Amino acid sequence: MPDRVNLQTVINSTILDIQLSTFRMQRLQEQIASGKKINRPSDDPSGARKVLSLRSEGLRLEQYSKNIQTSIRSIEFSTSTLHDTTTFIQRVQELTIQGVNGATDQAGRDAIASEINGILEAILQIANSSRMGLYIFAGTETTTMPFEATRNAEGDITAITYKGNREKIKYPVGPGSSTQVNQPGAEVFIDSKIFTTLMAIRDNLAGGALEFARAELDNIKNAHTDILQFVSKGGA
Repeated sequence: MPDRVNLQTVINSTILDIQLSTFRMQRLQEQIASGKKINRPSDDPSGARKVLSLRSEGLRLEQYSKNIQTSIRSIEFSTSTLHDTTTFIQRVQELTIQGVNGATDQAGRDAIASEINGILEAILQIANSSRMGLYIFAGTETTTMPFEATRNAEGDITAITYKGNREKIKYPVGPGSSTQVNQPGAEVFIDSKIFTTLMAIRDNLAGGALEFARAELDNIKNAHTDILQFVSKGGA
């Protein structure tokens, strides 16, 4: 069975399993109360096994239910942060087109470069987002801040290093079913080249290298498409 499954389908299936298990437990308890009372396993070995089996099944289904709720909250949180990222990227696209326009003077390009630098800082902050004290884009290294910035003397970011891993976190949400609740940051932010692209646009606009800045437009569009795909996965 695929690792990523439709959460709503799993939720409905698990709720049904819980209801059936509860019904069976109630029926057995009624039988016990009506005379077939089990004080110890030796009183009725078969009945005792049923009770223990149903209790075990109930605990397992309860854990599935908890995992589903945790999965939903985790996916919603990461999807929201990635949606914010795509909004920032759209703004960078607009700014880049404006910046490479010959009608924009160098003072205007410097202002645009400064705004893009602020967006770079904002996306870095998103990439280091945490939920309940755990970093959501660090792979399974959830206690390690995933992205570390190298800065120049002016404090501007010149490089960003990924400190997490590419492992995926999966929760069992039903018999034979699991769902992925994270997106490793390397897949989202490194593979999309969003950080290097923003730095290149910023530096080229500030340096007046319009052709080099214009050449990054395809990269920023591709990054937007790549990250939108992760948003779509989370919302599925």
